[in-house]
Amino acid sequence: MKHFIILIILLTSLKVFGQTDTIPKVNGTYQYQEIVNLDTTFKKDYLYKNTKLFFVQAYKSSKDVVQYDEKDQIIGKGFFRVKEYQALAQWTWDIYFTTQINIKDGKYKYRLFDIRIEQAAGTGAYERDAILDIDQALAQTTKAGYKKVTKKLYSDMIAGFKDYIKTLKSKMAQKDTASDKDF
Repeated sequence: MKHFIILIILLTSLKVFGQTDTIPKVNGTYQYQEIVNLDTTFKKDYLYKNTKLFFVQAYKSSKDVVQYDEKDQIIGKGFFRVKEYQALAQWTWDIYFTTQINIKDGKYKYRLFDIRIEQAAGTGAYERDAILDIDQALAQTTKAGYKKVTKKLYSDMIAGFKDYIKTLKSKMAQKDTASDKDF
């Protein structure tokens, strides 16, 4: 009986630690979202400025990224790439997503959604093998043959989103150290 209990505990811990981190599902769609409360000194106009600066610093051309720009909401199309190698083949996932930031006095809400992955693999010309949604990408992490490489790509994608969110939060919480009137 004692061995049986130990076996159950070991199998349960393997299941828990073997789980893949994933993107939260909200109302049936995969997305990151959060309402971030700041102190009341962060007025709407100031947060709007920080949002614009975030897009300028996060992308080479914010003009190409920003699709909608109003004082209380900015929406932009984002992109990043993750790569991994298996044998001689390079696997690439181009991750496309939409960033929406709603702004109010003292707080903002971000939402990363409409996530699409364009996958390319091989040693020849760079061609798209498939366009994947999150469920399809997650399913690939369990398929024999390329399980290891897709798990790494999936993990790197999650890390990419987390870094993006960390950068966004840092930029939004940033306060000016010098006034524009000083120049």
